[in-house]
Amino acid sequence: MYNVFTTFGPQHQKLYGKNFVETFIRNWPEEVHLYVYYEKDAFVQNERVHWLDYHTECPGQADFEYRNKHIQQDDFYKGATRFSYKAFAWIAHLEKRLDTYNIWLDADVITTKPIPYNWLKKVHKDGHAISALMRQKTYHAETGFVLFDNSTEHFNIFLEHYKDFYERDLLFKLPQWHDAYIFTVIAHDMEKEDNLKILNLSGDLNWHPFVTGILGEYMDHLKGQRKKFGFSKERKRWT
Repeated sequence: MYNVFTTFGPQHQKLYGKNFVETFIRNWPEEVHLYVYYEKDAFVQNERVHWLDYHTECPGQADFEYRNKHIQQDDFYKGATRFSYKAFAWIAHLEKRLDTYNIWLDADVITTKPIPYNWLKKVHKDGHAISALMRQKTYHAETGFVLFDNSTEHFNIFLEHYKDFYERDLLFKLPQWHDAYIFTVIAHDMEKEDNLKILNLSGDLNWHPFVTGILGEYMDHLKGQRKKFGFSKERKRWT
């Protein structure tokens, strides 16, 4: 019913990738499998962890990077190539429709204690194609965790729109080019035009909603400098 998927580069294995995989194995329910889109050989062997060659599974990323190499970019707001690795992993994995609920986790997330299987029911809702950390005060969502319900028609519509932004380079018409902005543009447009329903997992919380909301009970998202500290100070509600 559930699976988790992610991607990260080999250069990030020691900084956070290994910790991500190992804490998944220890703390996620045995019924849930992890799919890692990776550029090298597996460095952890476990029957619940599936390693997929990134370039074989996501050939569109290299094409996207090559045809847009002339466009000046930066490290975040206009970091189209940097964040395209995540985007094309989304496309490749979601097109497989392996399980009803497909959970994206950024690879700098750690799972801090065992997750009860029944808890997963709290992070999705019937009729809602997506569960995500939508923000109230800033425009774009926090996409370190996104759950997709592929049993809904809105899931199919979202995926087609998302593919268009990268395969037809539509993202360059927007003021920001990172994956979270593209996700939010599509989500907001579909809420207005197609009655898309999104379960907002951050509620009224805006600052680091991953750890201050419901997800923080079992996970920590080590964004930015938090990787060096090994924890998020904002997560004190759950510690």
